[in-house]
Amino acid sequence: MRSFLLFIWMVSFTISGTHLAYSRGVSVLEDASMKEQVRLVTATGRSIIQHQDALEEARMLALEDALYYAALKGGAKIEGFSSVDTATALTDLTVIKPITQILDYKVIGEIADETHYELTIEAMVGDRQKSGCQDRPLSHLTLFKPFMTVDPALPGYLSQAPLHMSHVITDVLSADATLRVTDIRHLSQQEAGVSKALSTIDYRALTTGRAQMFNGDFGVNSSISLSAEKDSNMFLTNEYATLNINSEIFVYGEEAVLERVTDTARIFLGEKRLSRTLSILTKTNREALHKLITEASQNHAKKISNLMRCAPLQTTLEPAQAGLMIRRGARQGIKSNQLAFAQGNDTPLTILHVTDVSESTAILMPLDSRHDLASLHGATVTFQEFD
Repeated sequence: MRSFLLFIWMVSFTISGTHLAYSRGVSVLEDASMKEQVRLVTATGRSIIQHQDALEEARMLALEDALYYAALKGGAKIEGFSSVDTATALTDLTVIKPITQILDYKVIGEIADETHYELTIEAMVGDRQKSGCQDRPLSHLTLFKPFMTVDPALPGYLSQAPLHMSHVITDVLSADATLRVTDIRHLSQQEAGVSKALSTIDYRALTTGRAQMFNGDFGVNSSISLSAEKDSNMFLTNEYATLNINSEIFVYGEEAVLERVTDTARIFLGEKRLSRTLSILTKTNREALHKLITEASQNHAKKISNLMRCAPLQTTLEPAQAGLMIRRGARQGIKSNQLAFAQGNDTPLTILHVTDVSESTAILMPLDSRHDLASLHGATVTFQEFD
């Protein structure tokens, strides 16, 4: 009897109860294209023209519709739930929300007839979160004469170690497919000077040599030193050679040093004992020393290469007849239609794209042609990470 009453109560609660809902979870539409941080999409919005006096209202509704679809193309989050009404009918409801934001857009087409308004936009969707690496496809690098010192207390066979290390660093950098290396290590930066003149008309370049660099090119000044160190006790002295490699990377056309790469390695040379025979037996052989010095140099070169590959590409916008000019170009891997972000002192975030590019310069225009170009003069522009 008690079970029958419980069954009747459960049926009555189901029939008389209001809507009972439960969450069906959240899912995200995602594909390979969504992994891009920022991308350009095209979307079309439509609206009904209620009457001719409401044409502008219809245009704004169509624009709103287009912006919504553009945001959805950057990715969507689906939230769904089910509900049961008093008649125990099950209803599924779904809400679709964009997961990306629209950074900028421009209207590329508008069509209106007697009843409908259609508007097409190009929009930049995504976010500007950085991965920490620009991943540049190409950079130009000039290597200047390194400053080299060797402690006279070290064995004589180490006197050529700094020169060997400089050669190894140059070889590793030259083997990097993303770098175009100019090796003028016979001249310091002060001795070489810098010129943009072609060597065919530059007397100094033809005679004593000169560094030819363009704005945005990298330069490296290195110092390599070997010093002697000892750890002693009453009966034993451990001898070491300490390697110090310091490289300053600068960008031509910019005053500050971009970065300093420093590496230190302590290499065991041997033990000095009372017994000469034991002292000789404990010495590190020259082949092992050569290998350790080479590995330290290779690791240093790889750090330099990674730093230049990941360095953000930033510069200043200048006025030009065809838009806005930057003193960076194909030498830095810039291509047509590449995206960049600009933000001046009094201007909001503006997205630009490359319209024309030469070896050392490029012309940019805002994605939205309504932007006042004069407001962007002198603004800092940062390029979107390379693919």
